[in-house]
Amino acid sequence: LFEIEKRVTRQITKINDALDVLQKEFEVLKHNNNTIDFTGKNKLLPSYGQEVKAFNALQKSFSELSYKALKRELIRNAEDNFFSYIIATIRSVFVLKSTTPKSGFSTDDILSRAEYQLKLGNLKSCLEELEYLDAESKEIFSDWINELNSLTKM
Repeated sequence: LFEIEKRVTRQITKINDALDVLQKEFEVLKHNNNTIDFTGKNKLLPSYGQEVKAFNALQKSFSELSYKALKRELIRNAEDNFFSYIIATIRSVFVLKSTTPKSGFSTDDILSRAEYQLKLGNLKSCLEELEYLDAESKEIFSDWINELNSLTKM
């Protein structure tokens, strides 16, 4: 019984050591998350440079364009009378967008998944999600998509 306890204690010690190493690696990854540089097509590695600034600007503009697309969708989906158009316009001032990925194919659902993929650095997946947008919303993002495509070719 004493021998079994000794072996279990050794195994637990090894597991705890491995967890400590993983914790340290996780902290390094969290720190490097803000310093992303493109080193290949659709591949991200920690670094500093112009590409990081461009990527950060794209992340910020993604959020702004998301709000614009959601506001336009609200107004576009208003009934064909003046009163509902006014209500939709007022509601568009207070539009909320999802901050976590959602399933479904509404503009908010698609944008939530695309933004999530963008934050993870999965550029190809982000672009694939944006393909599901309706024509008007896709038009809002057209320049943004072109910038992201040019950035991934660096």
